[in-house]
Amino acid sequence: MGGGETGMKYILNVLYFVFAICAASLAQPSKDNSAVSCAKLPTIRELRSVETTRVLAAFGYSLHQAFDCTKLISEWYGSSAVFLFRSIPTRLDDQTSFSVIFISGSHEIWVLPITSGMLEYPSVESDPHNLAAFNALIAAQAAPVADPEWISLSRSYLAMIGHRKANLSPKVSCKGEQCTVELSEQQSPESFILWTLTFEKTGRLARLQDVSRKLRKRE
Repeated sequence: MGGGETGMKYILNVLYFVFAICAASLAQPSKDNSAVSCAKLPTIRELRSVETTRVLAAFGYSLHQAFDCTKLISEWYGSSAVFLFRSIPTRLDDQTSFSVIFISGSHEIWVLPITSGMLEYPSVESDPHNLAAFNALIAAQAAPVADPEWISLSRSYLAMIGHRKANLSPKVSCKGEQCTVELSEQQSPESFILWTLTFEKTGRLARLQDVSRKLRKRE
């Protein structure tokens, strides 16, 4: 075989190797703010426990109903588990959604109601219960040190309350021990939701203090 053919074969092999690596990385879900269907996971023991059934019942939920379940994935969740449930409605106005959080290393189970019927629960983004759940979830995580990390942390909270599409026009502003993150979520061709998340840094930790949202029209 001539030198030219050998060189061409080598180049083709390299290109094939690069293509294979890229294809494999694209086929795997991102570890940052993605989700995977519960149907694709092994048996989830936490969801079948007596304690989980009891906590869900306190909120009026039962996993015996028809739900679409996804496990949310984020580096900020550590070894804790976050599941988002959306009912499979028989009527247009019969939508229910909520999140269930299992805090690693403890027996804490948090349930976050999101929607009922066609309406979202009032101020779901700033509900003290939801903020406390998220802060318990990230209690073992060191505070972000760069803008992309603050944005990722913010998206992890919004995903937890059912808003995984809030990823437009990110902006981070830190002053002293306080950091504010702004994210936009497309609502319609004419409008968007502006999310503002305020974090407080205490030592090596960060805590979510408040979240607001405003509906804005595009100019």
